[in-house]
Amino acid sequence: MSRLAPVGVLEDVPVGAPIDVPVDVPADLPADVPVARWGVWAGVAVATFLTVRESFQWINVIHPDVTIGRNAAHLLLGPGELHLYAQYPVAQMGPGAILLSLLPRPLYLLLIAGLLGPVLLRLVDAALVVSGRALTPAVALMATVGAVGCAWPWSQLAWKGHADDALVLAGAAMMLPSRHPGRRRLRIRLIGVAVAALGKPTAVVLLGLTVGWEGAAALAAVVVFALVWLPFVVVDPAGFLHAGRGVMAVGPQSLPNLLGYQAGSAPPSWIRFVQLGGGALVVALAVVRQRPLHALLAAFVVRAVVDPNPAPAYCIGVVVLAVAVDLSRRQPLPWTTAPAVVAFWASPAVLAGGPGGFRAAVLLGLLAILLIEVVSHRIPRPARRAALSTA
Repeated sequence: MSRLAPVGVLEDVPVGAPIDVPVDVPADLPADVPVARWGVWAGVAVATFLTVRESFQWINVIHPDVTIGRNAAHLLLGPGELHLYAQYPVAQMGPGAILLSLLPRPLYLLLIAGLLGPVLLRLVDAALVVSGRALTPAVALMATVGAVGCAWPWSQLAWKGHADDALVLAGAAMMLPSRHPGRRRLRIRLIGVAVAALGKPTAVVLLGLTVGWEGAAALAAVVVFALVWLPFVVVDPAGFLHAGRGVMAVGPQSLPNLLGYQAGSAPPSWIRFVQLGGGALVVALAVVRQRPLHALLAAFVVRAVVDPNPAPAYCIGVVVLAVAVDLSRRQPLPWTTAPAVVAFWASPAVLAGGPGGFRAAVLLGLLAILLIEVVSHRIPRPARRAALSTA
C-alpha cells in the first residue's frame, strides 16, 4: 500500500525529494476506520446543509459587496476591461469572483454556500497527511464539530457576496498536501492556484506554499497566477497598484486605529506590505518547517488583525483553517479553533462601536501560538534538506 509520507515520517525520503513524495507508509500506521470516514462525510454534509439554509434566509438582503461585484462584472465584460481596477478600485476581488456575481441570486447562494463541503473534506485529508494519523472516530468527531461550527461563518461569505474569499480558501485547500498520486496531485494543486488567483490578487501569498514543491511545479504555479493578473498589471500598472493599496478607511477600534491612526482616514500604506510580505514570509517559514496548515492559518490571521476594517468576514477563513490545524495535531483539541471562533464573534461588537482591543489581542495571541508551534516543531535533518529543496 502506498500513501503520502506523513510529516515526521520522512527519515527515509531521498534528499532532494519534494516534501510529500509518495512512500510506503510504516506497517504500524493504522488504516482509516471506515465508520469514521462515513462520519466525516455525514458531518460535513450536515454542516453544508446548515450553511445553505442559513444563506437562503438572507436571499432578499443585497449586501453592498454584492452590488459592487455586479457593477464590476459589467465593467469587466465591457470595453476597456483590463482597466477595471483602475477605474473601479472598490472592486477588491478577482475576475472569477466578479463574474460569479452575475449568477441568479439563488444559484449564487447555493454555489458559494455549498463550496464549504469540498473545502472541509480537502482540509481534513490534508490534516491527516500532515499528522500522519489515520482517520479514527475521535478525529471524525472533532472534524464534525468543527465543520458544524463553520456553517454560520461561511454562510456570510455566500449572502454577503464574498465569493472572492470562498475561492481563495478553496484554492488554498487544493494546494495542500494530499494522498493523491503525483501527477493527479500536481494537477489539483495547479487548479487550486488558478482558483485562488481568480478569487483575489492578494492570494499571491499562497505561492509561499510552493516552497518545497518540485522546481517545475513551483514555476508552473507562478505562471498560472501571472496569467490571471499580469494583463491587468501591464495595461495600467499605476492604476492597478493604486487600487491594490486598499479602499477601506481606518475603522474605529481596528488595529491601525488602536495604533494611533485616525478613524476615517485613508488606510496606511504599510498594511498591504504587512499582509502580503508578512503573510508570504510566515507561509514560507511554516512550509519549510513542514507545517503547511499552520502556514495558511497564520497568513489569514495576519490579514485579519492588521486590516483597517475589523469585520467578521476577515475571520471566516481563520475559523475554517483553525479547525484543520487542530485536526493535524496528535491530540485533536481546539487550541486554535477556540480563539478563532472568539475573534469571529467579537468582530460584530467592534463594528457596532465596541472596544477592539480584545479582538486584536485574541488574534495576535493566536498568531503567537502558531509561530511558536512552527518554530518549535522538530523535523529530522534529511527531511529538512528535502523541505528546502526545490529540485
